[in-house]
Amino acid sequence: MIAAWHPYMEVQPPSAIGITLVKAFALFMQDRWGFERHELYEIFVSDDANTDENRFARGAITSCASMLLAAFIDGSIATFARPLPAGSVIKLAPSVWEIDDPLPRFATGCFSLEHWFDHTAPLTHRIFVDEKDMKAYLESMMSEDEIWEALTSDPKKSNEVEAILPAPVLEQHSESEQPSQTFGSPELRIIRRAEVIKRTGLSKSTIDNLVSERKFPAKFELGTRAVGWLRHEVDAWIEERAGKRL
Repeated sequence: MIAAWHPYMEVQPPSAIGITLVKAFALFMQDRWGFERHELYEIFVSDDANTDENRFARGAITSCASMLLAAFIDGSIATFARPLPAGSVIKLAPSVWEIDDPLPRFATGCFSLEHWFDHTAPLTHRIFVDEKDMKAYLESMMSEDEIWEALTSDPKKSNEVEAILPAPVLEQHSESEQPSQTFGSPELRIIRRAEVIKRTGLSKSTIDNLVSERKFPAKFELGTRAVGWLRHEVDAWIEERAGKRL
């Protein structure tokens, strides 16, 4: 038996055909929200899974699962299945992704090939994803700043973007929660978590730990569900580290 979200704490098996669905979804969540793989387990299973922050995170994860599901259905990303624990690989038809709730399948990375429509059926196959397709899909996605630019620059384009974005992303890009804002001084520009992760190369959990230890610029609330940093403080932190290179 494979317990939901436990695979995100385990080493994933290799295959010549691609990467596991668990690894693919972990990459997607890290790219979109900065979540480390183990954090998906913690958000759903840990003792503090029912905090307000984790409840919101689960909504974001559910929305992202639906986005990836759409890419499987339209054939943008090829998927495969291999029997548990071993066997010949088969390519999955997009029709096996015609399901209302993809989260149970993403939680285990497995499904029943014969009863693919029933997430309660005993698991028989592990799901794999074409790695090249997955990378191309990630590269094609808009960055957070590109999303905001599209939402504010062109009304027609804005409607197109809103149609494909999950609700949590739209909520974080309200007028009062822009990814980059200026207040008087040109230095006072706010950047969001995704941008901080890209600039520093650090994970979400590492940044939070450094902030709690007062070894990284303090974050502040932009709203009930969003935080930000002052860009010049983050840049100064990066410059200071660069000055200490051996």
